[in-house]
Formats: sequence, structure tokens, C-alpha cells
Amino acid sequence: MISLSLDLKGADELIAKSRLLPKLLSRAVKNSLTRTLRRTATTVRRDIRGAAIGRGIWGKDASGLTAQKLVTIIQPHASGDSIVTGLRFRGIPRLIEEGGRTKPHKIQSRKGKAGLLVFEGRPRGEWGTSSIVAIRSVQHPGGRVRAHGFGGSALRRDERLFADDVNASIRRVLDAAEAAHGV
Repeated sequence: MISLSLDLKGADELIAKSRLLPKLLSRAVKNSLTRTLRRTATTVRRDIRGAAIGRGIWGKDASGLTAQKLVTIIQPHASGDSIVTGLRFRGIPRLIEEGGRTKPHKIQSRKGKAGLLVFEGRPRGEWGTSSIVAIRSVQHPGGRVRAHGFGGSALRRDERLFADDVNASIRRVLDAAEAAHGV
């Protein structure tokens, strides 16, 4: 969670003169958060793709992370006197972000019946020997995935960007209101 504290000098006088100003301020803050969060989401997608597990799944092409909406932003919305927003992870990116276990699953060769999975291992029942094994499929027992926390670290890293962008947006709205109302 990122907590922003803003000092709006002269805002009370402007709010008293303009009923529209609170809505303009709210919209400016939400747009600013959305703009900065989109940049943060892009860096998170890049970070996930660059992680070893991400490279193994998506390779160099990370279009699946965006096209399948696996890493998206939560649109800013008011909740009491706060504005809530963040990043939402689905599927494998969620597993990479939060950690957990993969379920047992069957791994098959990509070429169907003609293809084989080839790796170094030991034939069934033969202890102490190692050789090249070629089979059509294997049952993976599942495994643990450690939490990487790309989203949380990116939000903490960009905290200053959020504050600067929100302050600049609010300043633009207040300057426009001052010019219109002569405060």
C-alpha cells in the first residue's frame, strides 16, 4: 500500500467558490494514478518476463501477459476519504508474484505422437546408471514457486513518481481554478 499525503494550500477558498472543483480534483488524482500505474504495470510485465520462470513460459514475446490480461491495473475508485488502486495478477503471474504450488500435471512433447521428450535420467529399475531417456510424456509431480513480489517492489519503487504526478495534476487544477475565480 502506498500512502500519499498532500498539502493543498488555498484549496478551501477555491472549493467554497466552485462546486465543480472537488470533482475536478478527484478526476485529476484518479487520472494521474492511472497514468503512473500503467507505467508501473509495464515494468512489472517486463520484470516477470525477465525472471527465469517467465522466460521459460513466454520467451522473448510477452504479448500474452498483456493480451490475456494477466497483469492489469485496478481502476482508481473512491473508498471513504481514500482512493484505492493497484495491480491485479491472474494465472501464472499471480503464482510468480505471490508464490505457491503448481499442481501435478502431464508434460507432453510438442510434436504430438512423432515428438519425444529427451533428457538425461535413469531407466526404470536401474539404479546407479545414467543415460539419455526419450519418452512421449512424463507426469510432473508439481512443485513450489517462491514469491517474487515484482508488483509490490515496483509500487514501492515508483512511490515518488505517484506523489509527483498527483501533485502536478492537482497543481494544474488549482492553478486553473485560481485563474478562473481570481483567488
